[in-house]
Amino acid sequence: MTIFFIVIAIVILFVFLNPITQNSLQKSRDLEEIIQRYKNDYLNPTLMQEIYQYCMRHYLLREIVDKHNATIKDFTVIYIYLMSSCPVEKKGHFIPISTFFFASSLDYALSKKNFWTENDTKWILRYFD
Repeated sequence: MTIFFIVIAIVILFVFLNPITQNSLQKSRDLEEIIQRYKNDYLNPTLMQEIYQYCMRHYLLREIVDKHNATIKDFTVIYIYLMSSCPVEKKGHFIPISTFFFASSLDYALSKKNFWTENDTKWILRYFD
């Protein structure tokens, strides 16, 4: 009887966790696709439009963008700052782009907007370690 309940619990967990896993994998694929598409053209103006639109389509990221009343201009200012202060790749992430795809880093970046310090840059770099 105990084995039956364990099997049922595993099935229930799989049903609930599968959508979360699928969303995470899709977001990773989308991020990789954007990084590859703009690999030799990181200053292309359509990049920020595409990232902003992606955030507005993603339920969690949209909440963060709305919370900070962020605009494409805010995204662009943050991106330019990140390009000048930490244009590095770490563990498969191009930090100036990846910052916008993760809830914690996006929230942190938008909370700073135009008031970045060296410690803020270090926080972003540590986030992707």
